[in-house]
Parts: sequence; C-alpha cells; structure tokens
Amino acid sequence: MACHKAAFLVCLAAALALGVVWQGVQMRTTGYRLQEARAAIHEEEATADAHRAQLSKLRSPQRIVGLVSWLELDIEERPATAAADIATLLTAEARDPGPPPPADAGPPAQGRPAVADASH
Repeated sequence: MACHKAAFLVCLAAALALGVVWQGVQMRTTGYRLQEARAAIHEEEATADAHRAQLSKLRSPQRIVGLVSWLELDIEERPATAAADIATLLTAEARDPGPPPPADAGPPAQGRPAVADASH
C-alpha cells in the first residue's frame, strides 16, 4: 500500500510539474503574440498617420488653387461660407416651395413639396 501511495505522489508531482511547465509555455506564447500585435498596431498607426498627412496635403487650399490655375479652370474664389449658404437655401426653399405640381403628378413626397420636373 505504501508503494501505491508513493507512486501516486510521484504521479501527482509530475502532473503538477507538467502543469506548471505548460502554463509557462502558454504565458510565453501569449507574450510573443501580444508583442506581435503591439508591433502590428504600431505599424498600422504609422500608416494611418502617413495617410492623414497625405489627405491633409491633398485638401490644402493652396494646392487646390494651384491645380485650378494649372488646369486653367475658370473658377472664381469666394470665402467658404457653407453654413450661411445652406441656411440661405433652406430659408428660401421654406418661403418659396416652387411651382405647383402638374395635375397628373400624384401625391407629393413626404416632408418636401412636389416640384415639377422641367427637364422634359
């Protein structure tokens, strides 16, 4: 019986030792994966920064004006007042809904008055 207890204790100790070794291997493997993921994130952030810089360069007003003159386009410069332009359009549309729809046009779309299409 003492031999069985000793064998059991040896097996138990070996199992515990294998568990500790396995846990260490898993921790190292996870650490390597984490390191690779951090490197990939760093790489992607650098790429995103480069793309942001390129986009900023492409949106530059000086570049756009240079392209307009280089392409010899007839475009006049005016201050950027998009919010004011939109507000003016919305108030003008609210005051003047447009011409009445033709008799055979059907019901108007929800939320906007019907506008006759003069392109035909």
